[in-house]
Amino acid sequence: MVDTSAPSGAAVSSQDVSAVAADAGWSASVSAAAALDETGTSSLPAPADAAAHAVRVETQKALRNGVKLAFSMASTLAVAFAVRFWLPRVLGPELFGQTHFSDTFAAGWLAFTQLGADTYISREVAIRKEHASEFFGSLLIARAIASLLVFAGIAIMLHAMGKDALEWQMVFIFAAANVLFVLNTSLGTLLQAVGKVNELAVSNVVTKVLWGVSVIGGVALGGGIRMVALGFLLSEGVRSVSLARAARRHVDLRIRLHLDGFQAILITCVPYFLHSVAHKVYASVNVTMISWLVNDQEVGFYGAAINVALIALLVMPVLQSVVVPMGARIGKASVEALNETMRATVRIALIFSVPMALLLALNSGTVVHILYKDGYAPAAHSLRVLGLLIPLTATLTIGAMHLIQLGRIWTLSKVSITAMVINPAVSIFLIPYGAKHWGLGGAGLAASICTVLSETAVAVMIVSSLGRAAVDRASVKLVATLAGVGLVVVGVHFALPPLGFGKIVIEGVVWSLLAMPLGALPLVPIAKKVAARVSRRARSR
Repeated sequence: MVDTSAPSGAAVSSQDVSAVAADAGWSASVSAAAALDETGTSSLPAPADAAAHAVRVETQKALRNGVKLAFSMASTLAVAFAVRFWLPRVLGPELFGQTHFSDTFAAGWLAFTQLGADTYISREVAIRKEHASEFFGSLLIARAIASLLVFAGIAIMLHAMGKDALEWQMVFIFAAANVLFVLNTSLGTLLQAVGKVNELAVSNVVTKVLWGVSVIGGVALGGGIRMVALGFLLSEGVRSVSLARAARRHVDLRIRLHLDGFQAILITCVPYFLHSVAHKVYASVNVTMISWLVNDQEVGFYGAAINVALIALLVMPVLQSVVVPMGARIGKASVEALNETMRATVRIALIFSVPMALLLALNSGTVVHILYKDGYAPAAHSLRVLGLLIPLTATLTIGAMHLIQLGRIWTLSKVSITAMVINPAVSIFLIPYGAKHWGLGGAGLAASICTVLSETAVAVMIVSSLGRAAVDRASVKLVATLAGVGLVVVGVHFALPPLGFGKIVIEGVVWSLLAMPLGALPLVPIAKKVAARVSRRARSR
């Protein structure tokens, strides 16, 4: 981990990156948040009002914590790449399909044990730190009871699906690991809510490395696919110990039972719970249906494509963990400041996600060939469609956060439940059709189409619900610019002969050369800001 609190020499610190991020599009009103001196005090004139001051302070704090978590995430990317793309190559589509099904199936069921508490923690503990000890012990008891019920439901479902003994074992090991994962997510949310993320960032790196070593080592030494699940269980166990100690230190977390007040908290969490469950079940339903209605080989093709798309979306959990607590505090000072912050967050997400999505969609066959063996060629069909999902999912995630910040969680829950109904209703017919008529990878292609259709419907509902709070002229202008640049890149793609990875490079260069002068890729302003701040810090020493 990079110690961003104590920069040396002319190195770029988190303050430098935070300032750049603020100037790059969070909003003009918060760009002054970067002007902090070495003691952390502002060198700018006093803010005109409390709302502007709150925005500056909270944005600076959120960006600095986001940078720390982003560095942590970047440090774990190598492990994630190694495992996510090594496993399919080693296991082959059939065994990888079994592994992917077991993991996704268990995670979908264990979503019921979250009880909607994490979003509640982000909003409430960010304002009242001492409140954590008032409900966390009762939350653990409630989750333990929910986990027992979920385990029984898993057994019934696996029996109905006719799964073999190996997949039973895999699912239950993954389920046990997900019990710890749910706990760790809440502990991490507590730390993020109070702005103490150093131990969380270190824990993410250490446990990710432990997971990667245990999985690769176990499978390579002949432990079979069970080692994938056991590696997850081991790493989450170690992470639980680390995060529990950090929460006790920084949040003063104490495990006490307050059953009287906890009932009211559970009622408050109901809409968060409905949204969380709908989202998780919605994410896992296609994998379950492919495994049940077709076979695990098709799950392997679909899972390989999902792996690539997920890598492009790894930044979203970091963004969410930073924006929700920040928005809760900014929203108390000014709703309009909150709206502008969320709109600017969407613009940042689009600037980076749209070119990735386009390059993946245009070059899906090349990407699959580079990352996997030729046996995974059918995965390119799914990836071609899933690539389009990247900016859509990023935008929807931020839109969901926006509704939560505005206190419209019931609206979000209705949207999520609608999506959970639409997706399986279409998938149950389209997946068998795709498997029968579209050849190998057809089931995954059908599932991908269903996902894009349902996500598009969700996008329309969320944007309609937010109205002007979600869209302004700057957003419309950016979308139009991105669309224009994208059309040119599509033309270049079909004009070029097959060049393998070189074609991706050329298209990326074309995108950059067109997007930078049009303001859709602000690399030059970012570079100038970094250079200016590094120069000032060097002179000050």
